[in-house]
Amino acid sequence: MAASAAKDSSRIDQLLKANSVFAQTWPTPPTMVQMRAASEGGILVLTCMDPRVVPEQFFPNARIAVFRNAGGRYSPDVVRTAATLRKLMGDKPGAVTTVIVVHHTDCGMTHLTNKEIQDDIVAKFPAEAETAKAINFGCFTGEDLVKSIKEDVEALKAEEILKGIEIVGFALDTVTGLLSAV
Repeated sequence: MAASAAKDSSRIDQLLKANSVFAQTWPTPPTMVQMRAASEGGILVLTCMDPRVVPEQFFPNARIAVFRNAGGRYSPDVVRTAATLRKLMGDKPGAVTTVIVVHHTDCGMTHLTNKEIQDDIVAKFPAEAETAKAINFGCFTGEDLVKSIKEDVEALKAEEILKGIEIVGFALDTVTGLLSAV
């Protein structure tokens, strides 16, 4: 156990060292008050936690907020975040607030099933069997990529508290970097 803790500490030390180098070139960003005053509305990108999927790269120069989770899937916390963004950035006449759902090819969620994840949790934490079985992890097949995007767009559109927010979906090809509207 001590070796594992030392390894984790070493990894954290490496991250912090890299951060100190990064911080030397960190430009002071605008304040939240300044961003709100200049905003024409907020854009929230819902996407996967996969490190190959970086919205700041495939939407260059765009001011976006990014919400990441396994598979870039709909969840109650996405709804909470979108509603917060609308209030924070979109309370001006004519402001448009948008949620962009981006799923991608070769997603880890296409390499697993809900049952596999649930069974793994139950094997490691038997007392949590009911909790594990109640979670929909949002796994899908590669062939269902477009379907998964449509499901999440429709689920967000069905949320009453998100009425008035534009919700669109895209598929990102991780080989070419191109987005396709869904």
